[in-house]
Amino acid sequence: MAEQKKRNPRFVTPKGVLVYPHVVTGKPDTKYVGSGVYHTYVKMPEDAELFDAKTGKSVGKCSDFLTEKLDASFEKFSEEHNGKKKKGKVVEVTEADPPFYIDEGELFVKTKLNAYVEPTNGEPFTQAPALFDAKGKPTKPKRVWNGTIAKVAFEVVPYFNQKDSEAGITLRLKAIQIIELSTGGDMDGGAFGFGQEEGYEDGDDGDDDSQGFDEEEGYEGNDEENEEDDGGDF
Repeated sequence: MAEQKKRNPRFVTPKGVLVYPHVVTGKPDTKYVGSGVYHTYVKMPEDAELFDAKTGKSVGKCSDFLTEKLDASFEKFSEEHNGKKKKGKVVEVTEADPPFYIDEGELFVKTKLNAYVEPTNGEPFTQAPALFDAKGKPTKPKRVWNGTIAKVAFEVVPYFNQKDSEAGITLRLKAIQIIELSTGGDMDGGAFGFGQEEGYEDGDDGDDDSQGFDEEEGYEGNDEENEEDDGGDF
């Protein structure tokens, strides 16, 4: 029997606001990558904590945790590549920009997931982030717009860019729990002022693979038709 690949640790944000989301299954953003990328920023308070998806325990302040992971990636790849020669030049590894920024007391965390993957070993496959409603049930909304309130689960993936000799981390988007769904309109002040309302409940009685999300009051998906979820590696 082939050895099962160990899953990377996953982390979950607190409730935040999705900014420029492209997360609906079958509708990745193809503006810069032909095969498409699913992505979203999550807007939350600057001092927001991050949580371990498996245990539910805090791993500390989100920005501090991600900075530590970025520094660790830089140190690792610096040890591996600094001083080596590439095309006649000595490699000097630089640290990439962090996958987040802070603006006026708000933290914006960038997560993304390639829709199509061609691994070095193995067959190509497609993937998409798993979407859940506030009760932790799988859901397939037709639209997820700016202003949607949600929790986001991701993996921290270190990388080394050979071309630029740059080391950093990317946050691989794995799942989203939608608390309050926005399906239309531009982002404005009203988009951030949702109250907690009773929603509609998903008709799908599938397995509860909640990716570390707790049950929340708010959006509950339904069984309306949408593109088939090809599931990726979930």
